[in-house]
Amino acid sequence: MTRVRTWQAAIGRAEQARQDATAAQQATARMKQALSRSDAARAADRLAASWTSQEEEPR
Repeated sequence: MTRVRTWQAAIGRAEQARQDATAAQQATARMKQALSRSDAARAADRLAASWTSQEEEPR
C-alpha cells in the first residue's frame, strides 16, 4: 500500500506541475498580447501626432 501512495503522490505532483506550466504559458501569452497592443497603441499615437503636425503646417 505504501508504494501505491508514493506513486499517487508522485502523479499528483506531476499533474500539479503540468497545471502550473499551463498557467505560466497562458500568462506569458497574455503578457505578449498586452505588449503587442501597447506597441500598436504607441505606434498609432506617433502616427496621429505626426499627421496632425503635418496638417497644421502652412503650405
